[in-house]
This record gives sequence, C-alpha cells and structure tokens, in this order.
Amino acid sequence: DYIDHAPVWCSVDLRDGNQALVVPMSLEQKLQFFQLLVDIGFKEIEVGFPAASGTEYEFLRALIEHNMVPDDVTLQVLTQAREHIIRKTFDALKGCKNAIVHVYNSTSLAQREQVFRMSKEEIKQIAVDGAKLLKELTEEAGEKYRYSDSDYFLLGKIIEKASGTSYTSYVSENILKPLGMNNSGFKAPKSIANAYDDSKNAENKLTLGGVGFSALGFISNVSDTIRYIEGIFDENVINSDSLLAMHTAYKGGYGYGVKIDGDRITIISEVGAYSSTITYSTDETELFVAYSNYASSDTSKLNELFKDYLREFCL
Repeated sequence: DYIDHAPVWCSVDLRDGNQALVVPMSLEQKLQFFQLLVDIGFKEIEVGFPAASGTEYEFLRALIEHNMVPDDVTLQVLTQAREHIIRKTFDALKGCKNAIVHVYNSTSLAQREQVFRMSKEEIKQIAVDGAKLLKELTEEAGEKYRYSDSDYFLLGKIIEKASGTSYTSYVSENILKPLGMNNSGFKAPKSIANAYDDSKNAENKLTLGGVGFSALGFISNVSDTIRYIEGIFDENVINSDSLLAMHTAYKGGYGYGVKIDGDRITIISEVGAYSSTITYSTDETELFVAYSNYASSDTSKLNELFKDYLREFCL
C-alpha cells in the first residue's frame, strides 16, 4: 500500500500552539503566520477561539474580510457549549466559505463542582442544548456533508444506556442468537484466516474485541452475513418501519449504516488486510457478499465480477 495523494493535514499552531506561548502572538503576527501556513499548503487550519478575546475575534474577522482564506482552505474554530459563546463564534464566522466548529463542554469533577456548580445531569443538558443550537445555526449558515463514524460510537453508548447492558451483550442476545449467527461476534476466533499483503504473510493480530466498540470490531463470515440480511427483511430483528428508515437516503446518500443508490444497498468495511462488501436490492432479488483477507483486493470489484458472471444465468 502507498499514498498516492497528499493527506489532509490540519495545523493547530494558531490556537493550541499560540496558547502555549508565554507571550501570545499579536494580531499582526497571527495574520503573518496564517499566510505562512497557507503558503506551506495546509488545507485545514485551526485559527482559534474567536469568542475568547478581542484579538481572537478580530483575527478571524480580518481573515474573512480581507479575503485571506483560499476557497480550498477550511478554517476550524473552538467554542464552549454555551449559547452566548456559540452565537458569538458564528458571528465571527459570517462570510466564511468553509468552516468546522468544534464544540466542547467541561465534565471534570472540579469544573462541575467549582465552576458550574451543577449536577451531572445539568452538565449533560448544557451539552445537549449547545448541540441543538449549533445544529440550528449551522442549518441557517448552510452546511457541507462529510462522512464520520463517530456517531456509531455514540450509538453504542445510547444502546447501553437504554438497555442497561453492554453493547456486545445486547447485539448477541437480540441479533446474533435470534438469527443463528453462530460464527459472528466481537472477538477474533482461533480459526480466522491469516491476513496477507503483497510481500509476506502478515502476522495475525486481529484482536478487536472492545477496541472498535460499535463503530468497528464486528467479525463475521459469508453465511452469517446472509442470515443477517435475510433476517432484517423477515422482520426477525427489526420492524418494517425501522427497515424503511434504514434504507432511506439522507445526507450524502447514506441511510442508517448503509450506502444507498436507488434500490441498491451497499455496506463496505475494511480493517487492515481484511475487507468486505455486501450489496443487496430492497426488493430482495439480489444479494452479493464478498470477504477478503488480502490487502490489495477490492471486494467491491469482486462483487461486480460476481454480478457479471451470474447475469447470463439470470436472464
């Protein structure tokens, strides 16, 4: 494997780096440093905490009003999950073409007891209210879609909270056992296929139990995957309303954990040399499942080869 294009690097020098200085940079110095980062080629630049001080606010406004931000550069800013700070942050971003807003809320015991003087539930509510306001202001400003699997981690925590049991136990009792998926789970079995790359037989160290949680770490095979797809259509583990929601395209053509293209549903996963692609139709006439333990293989293309081969027999 090799990198065939430059990765997206984010510079945090103007925020985290500046914060570490004994004497923080002046407005003029920050503007010069920003231009240096652009000249170097950074496409994502964290510029600061615009609601924290007059200098931080004026710096961001100067970048926008003087057209110093190239169209292909995204600014990143930080804000606490507090209404007046969030609103001031969005005021500072007016006119910015591309921005990422990081919102946070302090949860430590010292912060809760000495600063906020609030309970855990009240601290959680600050985060909830801040997220709702952020969503509201983002929709007003316009937004871009970018894939992230962070919500899957959050979903796992929600399932644990609602069910009162661990995520792995819940999946086992409510999905794996009812569907007879006896060869699936969150711990790598001794019989798992070795992983291969182009040069050597890679040592098998696939021990994902507890690491990937609800976003990564589930291990299965072809026969169990078929049981799962057939099971969701037979309403053995989810009802028809949930299945419809799962197969409805939202942002970027994604449903609930699946990629949607018309009546074709695709699920793709990859961990090191292991990969899989599942493709099926919502009318239940097609189902293709491909697993690979070879790093350079493309299971999506393998699925297409299956389709091409079988097409002449299905006409």
